[in-house]
Amino acid sequence: MNGIFKDFPRNSDFYGIQLFNCISNQSLSASEGKEIFYWYYKLKDAKMKDAFLKNAYIKFHESDKIRGNAEATTTLDDYRNKIADLRITSLDETYFSTCYSESKVGNRSTTNVLLAFAVILLIIAFINFINFFMAMVPRRIRRVNTEKIFGCPTWRLRISFVLEAIGLVLLALLLAAFIVFMTAPEFNMTRLLSVPVDLHENVPVVLITLGAGILLAIVASLYPTNYITSVPPAFAIKGSFGNTAAGRRLRYALLGLQFFISLSLITCSLFINKQYRFFMDYDIGINREHLLCTEVPVGLTYEANRNNFTQMLKENPMIQEVAYTETNLIAESRQRYNCHAVKEDKSILFQMQPVTWDFLQLMDIDITEGRDFEKQDEQAPTSIFIFNETARKQYDIGLDTEITYHMKPAKILGFCEDIHFRPLQYEQMPLAFTVIPDNWGRGYPHLYIRTVPGVDVEAVEAHVRECVGRLAPNAYLENIKVRFFYQELGEEYEKEKKANMLITAFSIISILIALMGVFGLVFFETQYRRREIALRRVHGAQISEILRMFVMQYARMVGVAFLFAVPVSYLIMTRWLEGYAYHIPLYWWVFALALLIVLAVTSAIVLARSWKAARENPVNALYKE
Repeated sequence: MNGIFKDFPRNSDFYGIQLFNCISNQSLSASEGKEIFYWYYKLKDAKMKDAFLKNAYIKFHESDKIRGNAEATTTLDDYRNKIADLRITSLDETYFSTCYSESKVGNRSTTNVLLAFAVILLIIAFINFINFFMAMVPRRIRRVNTEKIFGCPTWRLRISFVLEAIGLVLLALLLAAFIVFMTAPEFNMTRLLSVPVDLHENVPVVLITLGAGILLAIVASLYPTNYITSVPPAFAIKGSFGNTAAGRRLRYALLGLQFFISLSLITCSLFINKQYRFFMDYDIGINREHLLCTEVPVGLTYEANRNNFTQMLKENPMIQEVAYTETNLIAESRQRYNCHAVKEDKSILFQMQPVTWDFLQLMDIDITEGRDFEKQDEQAPTSIFIFNETARKQYDIGLDTEITYHMKPAKILGFCEDIHFRPLQYEQMPLAFTVIPDNWGRGYPHLYIRTVPGVDVEAVEAHVRECVGRLAPNAYLENIKVRFFYQELGEEYEKEKKANMLITAFSIISILIALMGVFGLVFFETQYRRREIALRRVHGAQISEILRMFVMQYARMVGVAFLFAVPVSYLIMTRWLEGYAYHIPLYWWVFALALLIVLAVTSAIVLARSWKAARENPVNALYKE
């Protein structure tokens, strides 16, 4: 043992790795032509990147010449343009780069949208704090100016209001910290995150959040604090502040901004949910009906045991066909081999999916030219491939094309229809199905099962466990989980699902905060328009007309906010959808649905809050006035 290394963070690609092993140059050269390697370099200066790449091409070209590769006979320029594909990316950018298939890949658009929504929620809270403070000014202004008359300094009053705002923010942060750090994940949104939320691992985040919250409280309280302490005592005691045009315009503007943000968030949430459903329902090119999948011990999938295991599985009348593959059929690049073959001194880059000879039949993947695999192909002396149509078009290959793989001649048996073997975030790329000879010592632990309609999954799982137990008594049967194919597919879109849930939560919080603003403003309006309401009633206005007056007032605000929200949410969603190779169009009815949702909940709040004022006896209101 040379040493022990510190555990990597849980959201790191290296998390869970227990051993690092130093490989030799021979190991790398022995794998030439098979896999694509990733190298880590520490440069003295980021500006050296171009010079480094130029030197790397020279070194790799010289290395290929020493190993005697045929393609190394080309000139350096040909080698750079046709053979090698070297890319260098900063470490902090690899998470968003689709070039590094062995790493966890994130979506920059989704990350930016989530960050933007979090900032927007803070802005909404900022606005609503000002709105509520201003709504309370008529009730508090008498007390403030009474204290000023009795000699209380203005600066002391302002500090007390600022400290009050800071206290509210600290109370909110304590509640949020309790929810995040003290409650179980199923009771908060931390289960939607891919990073650890332990307090000791996020001290900088906690401190930044605390500082940002206090700063936001101070900034949000400055304007209303200055406003309420600047009103002349005589004017305040007279009590006419509530009906000033400036006060009404400010409150309406703040509420309109909240409607704008809420409409934008809800629109984006609806589109993201629609995109997630698009991923799950998209025709990926295989037959998904009655398709189950599971992982089985690799030893059962070697040729010596696979036939017996397959026959045992088919003894159950619920199971029609089974086939095996080395990894999930639909998966990100990092779960599959990245390979290259050589055609006329030119590289053919592709991903390889090792399968059993009957796999394409089980999945109903059509052969467009040539033939499908046959049983005897599993004993072929050379590598054999069935490429997809993308590979054929991109590299101009055919059945008679001579290629070299792993420095040996390989054979192209046929071509198949393109299937979406990667999540729909990515464009189509070359894929090759292959069968691996048993003497390579490789198995196919991923099992796909075609069943009869209406199958009992638990019964199939019990049968699979029974078959495994009979052939591998020491196997840990509890690890065998049989599930529907769509559940396996859903794992590839887990990030999109979490993003959808997070943005939906943001949207709900946003509309709730906006409705709190509506409630406060309607309360304010009904209090200061009691005389107007009473006079309307005296002159014959019906309760329904009073209610309609209030509803239309806020409906117009929602309509104006909608006119601004449509282009903003359109631009946001256009930019977000550009991060996916396959995506939905921007349906017009989604914008209309968001408008209806906000109108409905706003109208309900307005009606509920103004009902009491509209039904009040006009005599009582006029007497009090």
